[in-house]
Amino acid sequence: MTTTPDALTVYLCERVGALRGLDPEDVLVTPLHDEAGGPVYCIVEWEGTDEALVVRLPIDDDSRDDETQPPSGPWRPAAEGRNLALAGPLGVTPATIQFDRRDGLWVYPLWAGAPATAITVIDPALLARVGRSARLLHASGLAFEGADDPFAGMDPARPWQRDSALDLPLRKLNMVHDIIGQCRDVLASVPTAPVPCVNALAPEACFDTGTRVVFLDWRASAMGDPHHDLARLADRANLNADQVGALLDAYFGTEAPVARDRVRVFRLVAAYRRLLEHMEPMHAGRVDPADDVARHHLGARLDACLMILDSASWTGAMDRLSAHRRAS
Repeated sequence: MTTTPDALTVYLCERVGALRGLDPEDVLVTPLHDEAGGPVYCIVEWEGTDEALVVRLPIDDDSRDDETQPPSGPWRPAAEGRNLALAGPLGVTPATIQFDRRDGLWVYPLWAGAPATAITVIDPALLARVGRSARLLHASGLAFEGADDPFAGMDPARPWQRDSALDLPLRKLNMVHDIIGQCRDVLASVPTAPVPCVNALAPEACFDTGTRVVFLDWRASAMGDPHHDLARLADRANLNADQVGALLDAYFGTEAPVARDRVRVFRLVAAYRRLLEHMEPMHAGRVDPADDVARHHLGARLDACLMILDSASWTGAMDRLSAHRRAS
């Protein structure tokens, strides 16, 4: 699908129900965000009304002939659409106008507010709104399609070898790898039941209206561990220990010490998972391992893991959960 402005406008007038019958010349389309390898978002306005829509364009994939056939990647638009419909009454999603479960075209109204960023999300009031919205979803009792495994792709029995480490310091990489195995054992000793999770709590997936936060990316939504869901936000937003504390205060109140420690321990798992996400396209040949920018990002992700390991917040939580495991 071409994304030249004129062709895109014509395409939207054909696909979006609210635009059908309009003259494309009267429609203004403004691209919002182009995530590498992901969807393109647009703001759509037209003459004769003050209304505006946000449209998430589908990702081209010829395997999506019908909504029952999963695409080649982990994203299943049909499952996302059903999970989105379940979460809608909670008020943690945009008010969906149109969702095509075949290819993921999504239309919702534009309203006052702004997407969070890594800068704005550290505001304690915004963190509190994010925490309350996440808690509302996690405690809803909804049964989402799919199941998220925080440790997917992490095999403790297979340490990194020099030919697969992409020139990262092998000793440090395997140290993190080994400790991830310890995290899995410790977290399993204090399990929590699966709940509906967004699994995309990055700052840019949180839209702040000033009174509440809604989540804009449900592609990875599934049943999962709520504490891993929170840890992913802490990792993606680069929250420090005090900011993580503010998020946990909003989510838990002043109670739940074991659950709080699970979130803190999961921070390393989330950071390591993000490192693996950066390594995967290099191993697959889609990104040149010699590219300086890619290598810099890869090194930064390993450094993030090492910083968590050195933090008093993580080590204290790991020690307390380990003691709890020994005592049980």
